[in-house]
Amino acid sequence: MKVYAHRVDDIIDIIPLEDGSEGVGNLPRATRFGFESKSTVQFDPIGWKGARLDLTIGMERNRVRDPLTGERREISGEQDRYVSASFRHDIPNSKIAWGANFNHQHYTNSTFLTEVGRGWEGPVFGSFFVEHKDVAGLNVRAIVGNAFNARHRFERTVYTGRRNDSPVSYYQSQDQLIGPIFELLVRGSF
Repeated sequence: MKVYAHRVDDIIDIIPLEDGSEGVGNLPRATRFGFESKSTVQFDPIGWKGARLDLTIGMERNRVRDPLTGERREISGEQDRYVSASFRHDIPNSKIAWGANFNHQHYTNSTFLTEVGRGWEGPVFGSFFVEHKDVAGLNVRAIVGNAFNARHRFERTVYTGRRNDSPVSYYQSQDQLIGPIFELLVRGSF
């Protein structure tokens, strides 16, 4: 497991410019505290030959001082938590393998001078695969992606002017179907 704490000087973010517009610039400092854990579980010791599970989990709390309000907020558009699990079973005495992958990611709001929003996909992306390791000397894998019908979402609040002293102009919310993703991968020398 990795645990970390960072003080970041001159972090890049959206800042107000002298002409009243916004641009990419530096804020004096930010902090990041978090952890990441990566694990692999081999199932051979309990009798399930050829099976393994890889897990990754991470979380971060970060803070920066907002250049408009002076209040502490999250760093704009940063991944602050994630989980990934990959399972694979190579069937003993065969050239067949199968497995599944699951992923979840969360991002902080993207904060601009006149709006705040966040885009994401999920809540969980999952896929399943079956693989044959010798089809005429080639490795062939069939994958069904987005097996849990993850969606693309985007939400934002837009203000009539700068968000620290202006009323809300409108709210936007998008919810788009991604649909299943089918793949056929062929590897080897042709």
